[in-house]
Amino acid sequence: MKLVTNEDTPWMCIKDPNSNLVYWVHSKCACSFYKRIFRRLGWKIITTKEIDWGKNVVFSFIRDPLKKHRLGIIEWFYYFGKVHLLEENANNQDFFEMISNIVYMDIHSMSIKEHLGEKNASKIIWKIG
Repeated sequence: MKLVTNEDTPWMCIKDPNSNLVYWVHSKCACSFYKRIFRRLGWKIITTKEIDWGKNVVFSFIRDPLKKHRLGIIEWFYYFGKVHLLEENANNQDFFEMISNIVYMDIHSMSIKEHLGEKNASKIIWKIG
């Protein structure tokens, strides 16, 4: 029996219906902005399960990975109403050192390799910002 991994999750993408271009929606990297643009251009929502990794040209935007990771962790506190923990520990260096060493809290702080697996992650064409 195969273990289910994050790589098996059908992550959202947007595909141009007239070409082999696919935009992988990558959290904390302007994905809401790009989703709106591509949807207005008529691109269709698909998932990573529908990508032909041998034929499709998959691209995405990424910011500094460390900043993305840290912002993703902080977003978790806001999303789940736990901001008080940040405020209560504002002067606690150990608390912030602990959360900076967390691998990920949710998809917003998850690594690309964790999302897609090493093989597929290496096939993405990146716009770096």
